[in-house]
Amino acid sequence: MDNTLLPLYNVHIDDKPSIRTVYISNLFFSLIIVLILLQSNDIEQNPGPNSSRYSYQNIQIAGINVNSLRYKTDLIHSELGECDVICVSETKLKANVGSTDLVMPNFHNPDLFRKDRLTDGGGGILIYVRDSLHCKRRSDLEIAELESVCVEITTKTGRFLVVCFYRPPNAPVTSLDHFENLLDNVIDTDKNVILLGDLNIDLLKASPTSRISRICERYGIENVVKEPTRITSSTATLLDPIYI
Repeated sequence: MDNTLLPLYNVHIDDKPSIRTVYISNLFFSLIIVLILLQSNDIEQNPGPNSSRYSYQNIQIAGINVNSLRYKTDLIHSELGECDVICVSETKLKANVGSTDLVMPNFHNPDLFRKDRLTDGGGGILIYVRDSLHCKRRSDLEIAELESVCVEITTKTGRFLVVCFYRPPNAPVTSLDHFENLLDNVIDTDKNVILLGDLNIDLLKASPTSRISRICERYGIENVVKEPTRITSSTATLLDPIYI
């Protein structure tokens, strides 16, 4: 895997609907820089949201857990609209929510890179890609057992994959088999891969012999997020890895 990807920062939307906490984190340091009080109630309770931004070949890539996307596109665009690729997990969209409710200026039709959970209305994945980028969905790499969307982006120097994934908190540990299946698919393409998402596993407590640690070692991927992505008055957890 190419390790030239440089993380710029992580953004955490706190549990409370009216408070947004922004964290700065890269490979060298983590620093809280902004605490903003929001006047609206658009931010709902979130189990472990995290947004991360990367610069790769001058393409800005971000991922965010929103706990329901509908009615939040304006907020996402104001915060991350300068990015070229925005990976959104836990969209919680139903089939009757059309692209007109989700569209953002200067981005491809969101229905192109969208996967809704059809059973209970939870979960869900969507990737926004700037309309100036040449891209295509790689549904052939996605697996049915793990919520994921794969997009292949072509630049002047080659192609790379952006993968957004979500594993619910009540999923059994054996569901990591599906994460391995996804890794098998994307790594076998011999392209650079950026994986952003929410595993709902506290990686701060993962020992070197844990299942997730062994998976990373086997596939040669590294989680570049080293600090907690969710901090409360009593806990600090790292639930939202970014693998390169």
